[in-house]
Amino acid sequence: MERIRTNWLENRALLDSGFEVAGENLTHLIDANRNAVDTVNTNSDLLTLEARLTKELFGIAARTVGYGDFARAKRGSGMAQHQNWETPGASRLAKTC
Repeated sequence: MERIRTNWLENRALLDSGFEVAGENLTHLIDANRNAVDTVNTNSDLLTLEARLTKELFGIAARTVGYGDFARAKRGSGMAQHQNWETPGASRLAKTC
């Protein structure tokens, strides 16, 4: 989790391309999840926690690049909108995850 924080807040390539995340929000999310990892009892709980963190991170990234809100499509109703990203930092972001 520290690697996510460092890459998203201090990575020069991301910052130069305009990917500037609100540090307070990201730090709070990472701290909360780091603490929650210590409280999980099963593998299933850990995987659920990881899925929620991933969804939140995608949401932060989507809002940061002006993509809008991130939401999962239900029952095959979604389009591959991620392929339409024209933001220069999007490919660099994907490489840091």
